[in-house]
Amino acid sequence: MSAEERSFSKTPGGKGALMEQLRPLLPPRRSIRRYGEPFCGGGAMYLHEFADHRPAWLGDADPWLMTTWRVIQSGDLGELCKLLAEHKRLHTEKGADHYYPVRDAQPDKLSPEECAARFIYLSKTGFNGLRRYNKG
Repeated sequence: MSAEERSFSKTPGGKGALMEQLRPLLPPRRSIRRYGEPFCGGGAMYLHEFADHRPAWLGDADPWLMTTWRVIQSGDLGELCKLLAEHKRLHTEKGADHYYPVRDAQPDKLSPEECAARFIYLSKTGFNGLRRYNKG
């Protein structure tokens, strides 16, 4: 998987590390009329094998993950990149004093771009590169 195809999210149980073993099990591309992935997660299968396939349907039970996919799909990434740069700056300056308030924020009160930036930030800075949600 090239850097351009790498996911913004590391997901427990993700297929990225298994692509070489999974590829021989896939049907021929020309036989697929629609691509659907109900457990998208980080989207490794889609990004590695089917990103150019239309129509494609990606789904997941995590609403914040799907919001992030929709923001990225929109193609207007200027605001998202600006928010991510701000998270990076604040994380460098404040560390945990920035991380924990972001983690505790209520994503349903954020704009889609803010929610996506929060999701990616938590995904990249969480323990072992994995995000987790605590019930509080």
